[in-house]
Amino acid sequence: MAQARYSAQRQRAEALLLIADDTFEDATVWDAIRAAATADGRALLRLGLRQLLAAQPGWSMRRAHAAVAQVVAVSAPGARHRPVHDLDVAWLLDPRAGGKRFAALCDVLTERRRPLWEHFPLSPAPFDAAWAQER
Repeated sequence: MAQARYSAQRQRAEALLLIADDTFEDATVWDAIRAAATADGRALLRLGLRQLLAAQPGWSMRRAHAAVAQVVAVSAPGARHRPVHDLDVAWLLDPRAGGKRFAALCDVLTERRRPLWEHFPLSPAPFDAAWAQER
């Protein structure tokens, strides 16, 4: 029993270290979530979402907390959840949510560029050839 707990803790720690290390650009939050969804990665289901997001280079615990709070707000507005600091990957991937939580995380973590055009989406798209070549 103790060996299984130690192995699970080690797997979670290794995932966080790989994400935090800039030299391994292949290890991302998405890789950890994908691994958690497999039988071999079940231990990763207990990784805290805030901890997982904060492990990324350039992320603070405050930014991670805000991102998880946004996922909660977008995926189930008005619903009662555990406190944000208790949410883990298992909560994110819970099949009862129908993928809404994961989709909300994807939306929150998608970097936004400048709008497609001025006053987007409230104004019609410009049909300027120069504008089209910029994109």
